[in-house]
Amino acid sequence: MKKILFSLAILLATGVSLSAQNPTAVSGTITDPSLVPYFPATVTACLTPVTTDPIVNGQHVNQQIGRNYCAPLANTTQTGFFTLSLFPNSAITPGGTQWQFTVTAAGAAPPAGKGSQTFQVNITISGTSQDVGATLTAASLALLNAGSSVSPVLGVNIKLAPYNAVGDGKVFWDGVTNAGNNQLTSATAIFAATDVAHNISCVNAPASGSAASALNTTITSFVNATTVVYGGANAGNKTLMACKVTNPIDSTAIAAAFMACKTSNILVGSQTPLSGLGCNLYAPAGIYGVNATIDNLIVSGNEACVGIVGDGFNKTVLVPEATFTYTNHPGWFINDRCGGAYLHDFAVTDVSTPRNLGGVPTGMVVTTGTNVDLRNVAVYDQCNTNGANIYAIDSDGGSNLVWDRPQAVNNGNCSGGNGGAQVNGVSSMDIYSPFLSNTKQNLNVVNQLSGSTGSGLRIWGGVIDEGSVTFITNSVDVWLNGVTLTGGANCLSVGATSSVWMSGGYCGTFGGNTGSGPTVASGGKLRMTEVSVNGVNAGSYCYNSVAAGGILDLGGNNCTVSGGATIYNAGSFGLTFPLTTDSITQLGGRQTVAGTAPTFAVTGFGTSPTITVQTGSTDAAGAAIITAGTTPGSSGTFTLTFTTVSGAYGTNKPVCTFTLIDGTGAWNALAQEPRAVDASTSTTSILANWNDNSVALTAGSTYGFNWSCYGK
Repeated sequence: MKKILFSLAILLATGVSLSAQNPTAVSGTITDPSLVPYFPATVTACLTPVTTDPIVNGQHVNQQIGRNYCAPLANTTQTGFFTLSLFPNSAITPGGTQWQFTVTAAGAAPPAGKGSQTFQVNITISGTSQDVGATLTAASLALLNAGSSVSPVLGVNIKLAPYNAVGDGKVFWDGVTNAGNNQLTSATAIFAATDVAHNISCVNAPASGSAASALNTTITSFVNATTVVYGGANAGNKTLMACKVTNPIDSTAIAAAFMACKTSNILVGSQTPLSGLGCNLYAPAGIYGVNATIDNLIVSGNEACVGIVGDGFNKTVLVPEATFTYTNHPGWFINDRCGGAYLHDFAVTDVSTPRNLGGVPTGMVVTTGTNVDLRNVAVYDQCNTNGANIYAIDSDGGSNLVWDRPQAVNNGNCSGGNGGAQVNGVSSMDIYSPFLSNTKQNLNVVNQLSGSTGSGLRIWGGVIDEGSVTFITNSVDVWLNGVTLTGGANCLSVGATSSVWMSGGYCGTFGGNTGSGPTVASGGKLRMTEVSVNGVNAGSYCYNSVAAGGILDLGGNNCTVSGGATIYNAGSFGLTFPLTTDSITQLGGRQTVAGTAPTFAVTGFGTSPTITVQTGSTDAAGAAIITAGTTPGSSGTFTLTFTTVSGAYGTNKPVCTFTLIDGTGAWNALAQEPRAVDASTSTTSILANWNDNSVALTAGSTYGFNWSCYGK
């Protein structure tokens, strides 16, 4: 206590403030003259003129004795925003001070940028809060060289010189044409005079797997917000067409900006020589047409990726032109066969344009490589017509991949092969909060064989929505954590060589539609815990395990059935609760059994005895009551035949104990307890002898047997 008081006295004597003295909350957003945010940047504030011992409300506030008083520095956010807590100058003694702000930005390297930039501004601080952003911005220095479009935050801005993209495209689903003239109308497009000379293409909705574009031309004149005139041949009478309008400037700008960013340098890593690194392509809010594959493959696939960054998938939209040409690589729209893929905050929509995507393509957006970072990317309304499942987002290999909030949605108007997301042969991948809906194959996991190293695939939350069954094939260490799986005939299909963990979440039908829980092929494993499972309508079920031990119940699962659905599919094996060899199981004060009842047969009970297996009996424990027939004997046998719902009862002969039950008839006081016959015992049935001490049973009276059996 004395030490604490002494220390407190020292602090008071040196004048160090023990609490803030009514500081002002200072904030601001700093940009350069071209509105490029100052980021990364630091902001420091020091008193001017130099004041080494300022006093606020009678307290000495400078803990750096002999040095000018400065507040702790602040770092800007990606938008250039910062906050500081400063004493108002009027509260500081000696008077006449101001705060000198020093702003230092890291800046982009030449030739695009000017490198690090620093400027200073003196400001008087007052009041409880003060925004100094405008003052600092007015004094800021340019971060980019003239003509450069490289932002130190987001990369090459395709809307700036020399690229000058516009992003004024349109997408609408209610296009109408008529045979009388070349006018096209839409209640939702909101046409403008600037749409003249833009490309326009439309397809009949719903589009069939063999449909061709109904319209592919340019806009020749503007009539009003709902009507434009198109060039070329008349499209005839069409309604509810799916249409896209794109500015031809945009596709040229994107291609040029992308090529400016490409680099042959390899991915940054440990002991890697670094020079001339690439950059990101930044597409501000808008709708942009693209006419060829954005292809990151250079030579080996290990070169650094060009990043693509937008303002959000509800703000930045990329649209393949009707005349789009694709390279024969896995990704037909974005092919990220490179290192460090960086795809953020944009959407892609093909507006159900029918395409025969033959050859190599496996996905519209494909990330294949190391250190993939895909975040807030949505892909809508792809329409492949050649029958193959081309996925919206796909990964065909690589390691350390992260997809965060990917979306893949189709409107159901395309009868071709269109998948949601596919993971094929990657090592160590995490997918967070996916939303995959209404495709022919919402999620497909295949060749995920990294489980021997524990890396595997982990999916965290999200919704794999209606429309198709999730397939996991030839894959190990796939973890589904809190995921909602709704499908077609069933929610999840686990292949014969796959091993899957599902913890929390839902697996069943969508709403009240007919559908079932998971199915596991012979040889596959699905370990479930805390999962809600649902089967709806006749022929549906909660569980379908083709072989014993296919579905492992780790506890907490809940099966709900309705409309005639059953817990198990016809022919399915039951769930297995696994235990590690030599583990210790602690039981509670009571144990109950539930399940399918075995069958029971007897001899020695006379002619036509009646056998009733009591309700609730299972292979593990139960009872049978026998009404003796005519002329029963004093000894005989009984056979307990186990159910087949879970296959054989263990891998070796089970161990069973039996006791006698008195019914309306009583066993002789010296009757022997039933004895099992080892030679007639197997993993499917057990035979035992009974003996009433040479006293014949009474015809019409009831007698019984209890059993308790353990598999081993």
